[in-house]
Amino acid sequence: MRNPTRALSRAGPILFGGAIGESSWGSCMTGVIGRRLGEDRAQAAFTFSFEGEAIQAWPGETIAAALMASGQVHLRDAEDGSARGVVCGIGACWECRCIVDGAANTRACMTEARPGMVVARQHGVGR
Repeated sequence: MRNPTRALSRAGPILFGGAIGESSWGSCMTGVIGRRLGEDRAQAAFTFSFEGEAIQAWPGETIAAALMASGQVHLRDAEDGSARGVVCGIGACWECRCIVDGAANTRACMTEARPGMVVARQHGVGR
């Protein structure tokens, strides 16, 4: 019988339960990184900062959506030092925790991006 924990750790670069770069069955999502659907929006895009880099976002987008569209998938370092990012996209797994405007443990997939916000990669538990 297949070990479900092992299956989760083998997901692709966006849907991953293990370290970034581990391969396989989540590869259907790889085309999402670095592009955005519907860029012909009526409202103007804005930027926020992630690790000192300007990230473009659109009104109504979550931090996670904007980061993935810009090619950023490494959102935090787990307690063991492995890279983590968006897994579920609905706030259940907490793998996308970032530091947002100084507040640790903020779920990037549940937080709407705002102009000028400062987002940082979280290291371990809330640091």
